[in-house]
Amino acid sequence: MKKLLLIIVALFFFGNTSFCQDFLLSGEVKSSVIGKHVKNALISVKGSELKMYSDNAGYFLIVIPEDCILIISAEGMQTKEVKISKEVVEQEEIIIELDPKAEGEFYEMSLEELMQVEVSTVSKKTQKISEAPAIVSVITAEEINELGIQTIPELMRYIPGFTVSGVYWRGPIVTARGVAMTLYNDKILMLIDGIPAYETVTLEYYLDVVPVSAIERIEIIRGPGSTLYGTNAFSAVINIITKSGNTFRGINSFVKYGSFNTRSAGFVVGDSLKFGSYLIGTTYTDNDGYNHTLEFDETGEENVNLNYENDIQNIFAKYQYKGLTLSGGYYFQNIAKFSMTTAIKYGSDQVPDAGMAEHRKAYLNAVYDFNFTNKFSGKVALHYDYMDKETGVGQFGTLNFRNYFLNDSTYPLDLTEIDPSFAAPNYSLYKGQLYNGELLFNYFINEQISVIGGINGELRDCDHVYTMLGERDGTVIPTHEGASEFPPNDVIDYAGYLQVDGTLFDRLGYIAGIRATYLGIPENIYYTPRGGLVFGITDNASAKILYGEAFRGPGFQEQYFLVNAVTYGADAAGRSLEPERIKTYEAAFDILLAKKFSIRLNGFLINANELILRRPVDGSSDTVVIGHNVGMIYDNFGAQQIIGGEFEIKGRPWKKLNFFANFSYKEGIDEETNENLPYFINYTASGGLTFRPAKFIELSPNFYYIGDQKGYLGSVVAPAYTEEQEVNIDGYGILNCVMKLNFNKKLYFQITGINLTDKEYFYPEHIRKRIPAIPGGPGMSFYFSLHYKFGLFKRKSEDDLIN
Repeated sequence: MKKLLLIIVALFFFGNTSFCQDFLLSGEVKSSVIGKHVKNALISVKGSELKMYSDNAGYFLIVIPEDCILIISAEGMQTKEVKISKEVVEQEEIIIELDPKAEGEFYEMSLEELMQVEVSTVSKKTQKISEAPAIVSVITAEEINELGIQTIPELMRYIPGFTVSGVYWRGPIVTARGVAMTLYNDKILMLIDGIPAYETVTLEYYLDVVPVSAIERIEIIRGPGSTLYGTNAFSAVINIITKSGNTFRGINSFVKYGSFNTRSAGFVVGDSLKFGSYLIGTTYTDNDGYNHTLEFDETGEENVNLNYENDIQNIFAKYQYKGLTLSGGYYFQNIAKFSMTTAIKYGSDQVPDAGMAEHRKAYLNAVYDFNFTNKFSGKVALHYDYMDKETGVGQFGTLNFRNYFLNDSTYPLDLTEIDPSFAAPNYSLYKGQLYNGELLFNYFINEQISVIGGINGELRDCDHVYTMLGERDGTVIPTHEGASEFPPNDVIDYAGYLQVDGTLFDRLGYIAGIRATYLGIPENIYYTPRGGLVFGITDNASAKILYGEAFRGPGFQEQYFLVNAVTYGADAAGRSLEPERIKTYEAAFDILLAKKFSIRLNGFLINANELILRRPVDGSSDTVVIGHNVGMIYDNFGAQQIIGGEFEIKGRPWKKLNFFANFSYKEGIDEETNENLPYFINYTASGGLTFRPAKFIELSPNFYYIGDQKGYLGSVVAPAYTEEQEVNIDGYGILNCVMKLNFNKKLYFQITGINLTDKEYFYPEHIRKRIPAIPGGPGMSFYFSLHYKFGLFKRKSEDDLIN
């Protein structure tokens, strides 16, 4: 029945084409390894705009001219060209077999081929980078390895316009194009195989939730993505594409040892079976942490020795059968905060692990792709996420507990005098669950018009927001149950979206879309449009003009956070926050020179408003909790205008050498005060190269540079500093190098050197502004790893698997 529908649709298209000698060709695409059908393979006619995708069963129908050449390509497969004659067309059906790409084939691809890599994040369908209506970067697994990446947040330093810094409350914060961040990674949307992966309470994401060994590539969109993806796709979208058992067969394993007594091990295993394919990856990393001596902590104590560690355990699994994909994973992180919060005493008798945060996350995804015809397809996606994180707050908790009862209105408090008669709430707890569902349809009418539409619903169930515990995983202190005392504990968002794109006049592509979203906080509907043009100037040059809007809805942490006034001051349940809004205008020009060098120039203008930031409590208008008006509160009052440009160049002069370099410059204005944004980074740059003088050795030096930052301390500062004191954070450059020794195709040894100039660098403490800076990271360090690829058991014959 499905084949009959395909033939009817193809005949309709055939009857409306302008070719004089056109033929209808039917066939199927299979893997040459086990004969499994290849879905979503692109079948195109060389030298023309004719193309078609295979359905979930690998079948396709395409109208072609006589004596043409078909080009067949698919993700993870080697591209193949097939000459089609009239005699071939007269066959009932042709079968085309594709070979899986060999591992490391990235190095054999020309720069021209790399520029034609297809991405799926921009429009929820596969498109060439040059044709996608967005400024998108693709980082492959090979490139991640070349950079010597220890954790995925480190990778973001090499993306133009991206920076990574720290805040006093937690670990690395990723910023795109300077858009204001607070305590959490919540203005960039992270996806795992196209499924949102943020957690419930603070709406932040964890980039290390997926083992690096299980990652096929990472697609990064600079700019808004809310039209298709909803909340948090504010300043950028990061889509982690995982490997597939269909194209990955075997076991890749590694062990690593390095500075700070770092021990790490992991593996990824995958295979194709008669009934589907599977992939499992896991990593375990433990370390003693690096030490840093803080000149002053927030209490004025001198020469405070701090220890920073970041232990990570994660596992990811995926099963695929025809159109069904099931995936899920578990993530655990034990991380030290980057600075001293108020009166936390690290390693005190009271709380031995004060300052240590434990993050736990478990998630499940189910996706079913279906094809009604070769032009009408869709998918159903379901997502579940569970998270909890506990942070040792030490004597900070004692202050909260004491002042709840004493109604102490003295501020700033004498942090050196802690009343021992009140037991400390030792740990803060955030906990919740998220349920998400989406139904998407994609209707390809013709080359001129393609329609994508869908509906999405999400339920966020909040169990705890800053609930105080007497001990880790222990008894909840009744007076500190946090926002979970107040309704609503559940928030429901739902949305519908529609997008139209296509090609006009051969070389002009367009896109237009809009999303309507109902947000449970603050119970209102918001509209998010998108539009753009992509002009193929020549085969090797293109230009893009893009416009997009995005939003980020407030989370439980911001809307319902209720704790005594020492921390925030006001009754959070009395607020009604609006979503943050952003408008972005972009222009890009891409060119491929001599098929060996690609250059990209980007320009952008950003207007962000209704930003949710922290402000001092106003006693005349804010509802108070226990009778005094001190501290900070979240509110919509931030507005920014950012203008900037990005320059990128990639080169592959010959197979033994490839390189990249990029530079970003931007200016930011606070539209409320018309002054330069504080702690704004104007200049960033990064670059690297990989040189393979012989088969057995590869050298990959790389660097990144962060420019100066300027700002001011707040109105309440640590005793060692002066109020409103100017802060100047010097720019810094970090040099790294990776050396890879290949013993054979299965075994290699890698040495990674980080911060080879032993540079000491700092981040500004731009949230509380009580101290000027916090440590940026360790000095010179080295890591040694051994990687080995195992073969699996001998498989059955192809005939056995197919039958």
